[in-house]
Amino acid sequence: MDELHIDDFYRDCAIVLLRLYRSFPRKVSVYVGDLCGYEETDDVGLYSDRFQACFAAIIWLEEEGFIRYAGTIGQEAIELSTLTQKAFNQLSGRAYQAPNAQTVAFSSAPTLAAQIHSALNQGTSEQVSHLTSQLLNQYTLH
Repeated sequence: MDELHIDDFYRDCAIVLLRLYRSFPRKVSVYVGDLCGYEETDDVGLYSDRFQACFAAIIWLEEEGFIRYAGTIGQEAIELSTLTQKAFNQLSGRAYQAPNAQTVAFSSAPTLAAQIHSALNQGTSEQVSHLTSQLLNQYTLH
């Protein structure tokens, strides 16, 4: 089964959460185009499925209590956004063990945020998905 859309979902969530973590507690805008590439709408004013899925991932983060924002700018961005306290605490907390410590060394990463950042820059989509999934799952357990 092709689960590329789930890998994209985890990657989009990871990037949004890290951007907000880096600016915390300052409120910032997050643009969908920064995450998955800027594009024009089609003849009837719709964005591509990928663009819409990225925007939906951002909205999902808010609906599930990971982020807050003041409003949207169409389907192009959210404005005045920040992490919730629980999401900030999760990202600031102890880092998880890497799924395969031989492929990417996470031992120097003291926080989950640093580990996700490293996976985004040097790891595989599997590592990004694993770490983001752990963050989202652990968050719902508390």
